Amino acid sequence: MQVPGVRIPPSPPSYSLKIIEGFMVLSAKDEASYMLDTFKDWKICYNTVVAHVNAIQSRQQTLLTLATLTLTITGFSGPSMAASNIVSKYSMIFGISYFIGTSIQKIKRWLKQKRRK
Repeated sequence: MQVPGVRIPPSPPSYSLKIIEGFMVLSAKDEASYMLDTFKDWKICYNTVVAHVNAIQSRQQTLLTLATLTLTITGFSGPSMAASNIVSKYSMIFGISYFIGTSIQKIKRWLKQKRRK
């Protein structure tokens, strides 16, 4: 089965490839073999993994920065904005609740990811 955007070698030598929900699922050893077969150089494999880890870490840092900024701004100027009229009051309540809710969902998703031992 060919997955769009994923190149699978014509005859995988020794990996046990499974496709779950459109993603290739390999063991750590099989994934290392697959990456070496694909890139042919361990330095390129290492740089690819480092780039992916940096992207994930950057996304997490951006989310935490946005959450901190949102809570700081609403903490200082929120009471005066909410006191102006009823529409701004409920808009602010909805916006903060939505942002905090989605942030918690993202954090829960990151914490529930499978980790290899």
